Amino acid sequence: MTDLQFEQDMIKAYAGDMDAEEFQLFLYENEIDHEWQEANPDDFNDGVYDVFLYDFDMSVRFINGEYIPEEDL
Repeated sequence: MTDLQFEQDMIKAYAGDMDAEEFQLFLYENEIDHEWQEANPDDFNDGVYDVFLYDFDMSVRFINGEYIPEEDL
């Protein structure tokens, strides 16, 4: 397992323990470089919240506040 994969697994675990609002706050607090692919900036828990994490070269998706693992897409 590469270091990057280990870190991606950690991000997935954190995301699974949070809703989309909490995850967005986590990104800001940890200064993780990211870009919204799709989001409702008024309420991240409303609809699709899809964000690309440049530091980890991965996307993270929530639907209505619930984390959706890649294998479930």
